[in-house]
Amino acid sequence: MASQVQQFPGQEQVVLDFYRKNPSALSQFEGPILENKVVEFILELAQVSTREVSAEELIAASEGVSEEE
Repeated sequence: MASQVQQFPGQEQVVLDFYRKNPSALSQFEGPILENKVVEFILELAQVSTREVSAEELIAASEGVSEEE
């Protein structure tokens, strides 16, 4: 919402009032906010490890993924 407000210099309060008076206009922010929260949650649970692989192993693994899809 801050980026939306910044697009109207000098009219920040008008834009904020618009969103306060129009809850349906706020719904445009719900999707991206929810998406960010989901990504953050997944990243918190992720267990990342590093492993060296040869080019052949990498290609074989990527071909295996595309065949399963």
